[in-house]
Amino acid sequence: MSELLNSLIQKKGWKKQITRNRVFLLWDQIVGEDIAVHAQPFVVRGRTLWLNVSDSVWMQQLQFQKMTILERVKQVLPGSSINDIRFQLDTSLGRSRPQPEQKSPELQSTPPDPQRKEKFDKMISTLKDEKMRQAMEHLWLKLEQARRRS
Repeated sequence: MSELLNSLIQKKGWKKQITRNRVFLLWDQIVGEDIAVHAQPFVVRGRTLWLNVSDSVWMQQLQFQKMTILERVKQVLPGSSINDIRFQLDTSLGRSRPQPEQKSPELQSTPPDPQRKEKFDKMISTLKDEKMRQAMEHLWLKLEQARRRS
């Protein structure tokens, strides 16, 4: 699966976009958990990273730290082309985060088909990154739930 994905990325020329968008995966590492609770990446447009920020006080504070955050992005993601940060309010941020192991209630309500789950588990077992496996499983569970609804 890994070789297939790498081949597809090379063929389509997506390496630059993937490198740039890794900021979403590594955001907590880039800014630290205290800031990440109040500011989350929303979208990368061109070379600009847009952040959702919990309130105007944090927006002003992050404006002062903008250059430091850009430097950290370049440290953690050397191939990234991000060179600017813009901010927008999102009042849903700033609340305590659920633990990563928690699954949303709708995913717990109906268990997936055991044979399909076994097949999927076998497919992702080659992934070395535990967070990636968890993210793939979460996505698969959501897709399975949508498939069962339709």
